[in-house]
Amino acid sequence: EWSEWSNTDSAQALTITEPAVTVSKSWPLMNTNSEREITYQLRIEHLPWTTADAYDLTVTDVVPSQLIVLSWAQISWPIPDSVVYGQTFTASYGQFATGDIAIFEITAKLDPAIVFNTSVNNTASTQWTNADGTLTGERTWTWGVNDYSDSDAAGTYFSFAIDIDKQVDATSIA
Repeated sequence: EWSEWSNTDSAQALTITEPAVTVSKSWPLMNTNSEREITYQLRIEHLPWTTADAYDLTVTDVVPSQLIVLSWAQISWPIPDSVVYGQTFTASYGQFATGDIAIFEITAKLDPAIVFNTSVNNTASTQWTNADGTLTGERTWTWGVNDYSDSDAAGTYFSFAIDIDKQVDATSIA
């Protein structure tokens, strides 16, 4: 309120809240032979310090060609609105609420053609918006410093041991 003789502020305090989501991977560090299966986890978490839900959230994980995906399993909820399993994994959520944590477990086998001393790297990514549906002026994952996106790269190094077996049979020549 303003008048010629005074200036007072009677506006209510305003708090702006924004969704914050992170994607992370746990990836085994190991030396293995080429028949070994590995299991890793993909974790999508709406960080607990935010109070705004995320909308139109999409998670993508393109599994490297050196790994052959055997199975995907969701081990914590919420369940995605749509999901595609395979070498490329995509999960979509219309709403991802504050405090939601979705964890997927991936089991894969090393490609038999993988060569000695190979590094395998993998990046998962997620993107979301701050409002349900499509709104003019809505913040999305395309705004540069104000982007709503996250990614996490993880990898491991495989060095293979070669097993050599030798069998000696004793014989007697008379």
